[in-house]
Amino acid sequence: MIKKNFNIQNKLIFFTLLTFIIAAIITTTFIFTACSNKKNNSDVTIGIANVTNCSEFYLYAREAAESTGAKVVDLDQVMPSYYTYEQTPKSKTYSSPEVEKIFKENHYGSSNYYDLTTNEKDSRGGVDLNTAIEMGVYQSYPSNVSKVMEGIDAVIIPGGEDVSPGIMLQDSTGTSKESNFQAANDVSDLLLVDYCIDNDIPFLGICRGMQMFCISQGAGVIDDIKDFYGPDGEKENAAAKHRDPKTEGRWFVPHDVNLATKIGSNDSALHKIFGTDTINNVPSWHHQLIRSVDRTPLYASGTNNTNGKDFIEAVELPGRKFAIGVQFHAELPIYLTNHNDERAKDFMDVELSRKLFQAFVDSAK
Repeated sequence: MIKKNFNIQNKLIFFTLLTFIIAAIITTTFIFTACSNKKNNSDVTIGIANVTNCSEFYLYAREAAESTGAKVVDLDQVMPSYYTYEQTPKSKTYSSPEVEKIFKENHYGSSNYYDLTTNEKDSRGGVDLNTAIEMGVYQSYPSNVSKVMEGIDAVIIPGGEDVSPGIMLQDSTGTSKESNFQAANDVSDLLLVDYCIDNDIPFLGICRGMQMFCISQGAGVIDDIKDFYGPDGEKENAAAKHRDPKTEGRWFVPHDVNLATKIGSNDSALHKIFGTDTINNVPSWHHQLIRSVDRTPLYASGTNNTNGKDFIEAVELPGRKFAIGVQFHAELPIYLTNHNDERAKDFMDVELSRKLFQAFVDSAK
């Protein structure tokens, strides 16, 4: 009887020790896993969109992202099954010979892309309005976006060409005649934004990228700032505050951006990042702008008062790791400073720019 009780006690001790050992292993594994998920900047992979046009805007954004120490890669073109694409790839265009040289020397991006077939584009190269209407909610069609996003922790859509009116279910007749549109670029970028928002992948939209972000969430875009005003003198004055009409090529004008401390019931992420109510002298180069974010899930967290009207300069989508768009070029001061360009002094403090890109990378860790 004593021996039987002794054996029972030994078994209880054995199973108690075994339980403690298993618990210790599980705890250690959990701690190790949690620690291993705390990445360094160099462990973060940022994908940058660049389908059809190779411009200085891409270069500025790429260098600003790389300055954090993160890995930056070019994203492949996203193509939904609804559209048909030409079988022969087209060559990308470059905004200048200098930009082309930098792209080729550094092997940035693929040199080719696939364009939509002619019957799915309008006369100016944008998404055909009738096709877009027939397509309905094109985001729901299967695409290669999940494959494109394999291994990507965060996404930047930089500045670039105007967005096709057709992608917003608008007719391009009577819209700005500045440049042709790029349907393949618009379709690819829109699906990228949707994928990031749906899967809570950190997203930063800059200038055109912010406009695409807003469009994806149901906001409208004003085609040209000058069309937003009445008298001709006022039109020109307002437009000049957001893009210099006298400078050859693309250069920027400085203006201030006022930041909201609250967006709805939430604290503004941008106000937290920048730590100020006003960003002085942001670099601006745009002639289109967001009409309104009313009746969308977005909030306008940054504005510029132009001739008595508040222009939306920054938007946020609460409840995501990082879903932010800025109409201004926060990447430019980093690029200019890195290249010892004296024009950096004309624009926002470079440390504020660095805060934005570091917060973006941190959100992907």
